[in-house]
Amino acid sequence: MSSDKRLLHWLLRGLMAHALVLSTGASLSACGGDESGKGTTTDEGSADEDEGTEDEDKDPPVTGSRDSGMRDSSVRDSGKPPVVKDDAGDTTPPAKDAGGTKLDGGTVDAGKTDATTPPPAPGGGYIRGDAPTSASASAKGKYAVKTYTNGYRDGPAYADSTIHYPTDAEPPFAIMAIVPGFVSPQSSIQNWGPFLASHGIVTMTIGTNSPGDQPPAREAALLDALKTLESENTREASPLKGKLDLTRQAVGGWSMGGGGTLLAAEHTPSLKAAMAICPWNPGYNYGKVKVPSLMFAGTLDTLAGGQSQPFYQSIPETTPKLLWEVNGADHWYANDPAGQGGAVGRYGLSFVKVFLEGDERYRPFLKEKGPNASDFRTNM
Repeated sequence: MSSDKRLLHWLLRGLMAHALVLSTGASLSACGGDESGKGTTTDEGSADEDEGTEDEDKDPPVTGSRDSGMRDSSVRDSGKPPVVKDDAGDTTPPAKDAGGTKLDGGTVDAGKTDATTPPPAPGGGYIRGDAPTSASASAKGKYAVKTYTNGYRDGPAYADSTIHYPTDAEPPFAIMAIVPGFVSPQSSIQNWGPFLASHGIVTMTIGTNSPGDQPPAREAALLDALKTLESENTREASPLKGKLDLTRQAVGGWSMGGGGTLLAAEHTPSLKAAMAICPWNPGYNYGKVKVPSLMFAGTLDTLAGGQSQPFYQSIPETTPKLLWEVNGADHWYANDPAGQGGAVGRYGLSFVKVFLEGDERYRPFLKEKGPNASDFRTNM
């Protein structure tokens, strides 16, 4: 993308964002659109994308996609090193393998990207750290987290994005992509990124090309984001080069993003888990879903309320599934893992730990009826 086009792109996005802010005061009937600011979070853990002039010497475009209909993609801010930011907000250049790299399992020699792998779980998968407790599964994990927003493939099916990764956990890492809802920015679901990464799961939170993207477009955005994460496993300057287990992939999304999440689960059976937050896709039957699926719902959700029950019923009984509806909860309550005293994070983390990482130590938490549950269903 030329500097002129890039400037125009950002100006257009700024105008759209300004228009959306003005429209929220008019009682917008859409996800995240009320003027109370529900469901939005501060991008404290992400690095701002460099909006300056791009280098003339660009990497060749990365081609290919899970969706054969997608156009070829370019490299996000190619030619520039990724800006890396830690939880404290400090930015640092990408780490180089100079000397030993301190990891959970000790150190690795300079230049190596493959640290000691975490102990294998029975039947495959990974075991990380001590046995979880209800408290530890409800809170931020023990691993330090850094984020970066440029230097990687710029997928055509999503807009802004942030990659969150643990810096002191043993690779390989499973990967997950999460998308927001109708007229809602990446920041509305972004707290899931550092939370999951602090427990050892590389997570990419994304925005959408259009605020009005329907569930199928959000499905495409999720799969395109996973494609970008896949490319990070081989990109020379990537802090994740050689550290990802590409056989372990999951998706998540809120509202229309939740509907798109379940569509991705239906059409991409190689996925290991799907987390649908107050999913919206009225009347759709997910009878072909074979991917383990988690659904959050609330009784005071005036936008997607009552949809999760038929979604749950339509998913075959042979597919692991769980529905937790919270009495008195609205459309935004599960956008942050800290919701419901951390129970939101406990269910989300436990689900991806069991089905994405294969850590069965978290399964008991999925069998416990959640707090304030008005409806709790599971076949596990």
